[in-house]
Amino acid sequence: MPVDDESLAQNGRVVWITGLSGAGKTTLSDQLVAALRLRGHHVVALDGDAVRAAFGQKLGYDITARRTQIGRLQSLALFLSRQGCLVVVSALYSDHDLLAWNRAHLPNYTE
Repeated sequence: MPVDDESLAQNGRVVWITGLSGAGKTTLSDQLVAALRLRGHHVVALDGDAVRAAFGQKLGYDITARRTQIGRLQSLALFLSRQGCLVVVSALYSDHDLLAWNRAHLPNYTE
């Protein structure tokens, strides 16, 4: 992902990292966030597991619960990016419809 420092300072951006369980999504996200912070960017990391824990563990793992969880991440990413933040999301669930929504609605979206 080419990063234009001047552009990021003025506009929000969402980077969405998805993959199988144990594939290294959080590790990759953590490294990307650290590198961007070293360049002086205000970066917010949204990790699926951390967001789930922040909202409480009452949400299950069935298809409906997973869609709810992704909806939370999408809403938070949109909210923060509209305020000019660079948001890095790492999430397990990668339903094609949900990713299509991301492409249509999240600013400066990279997957």
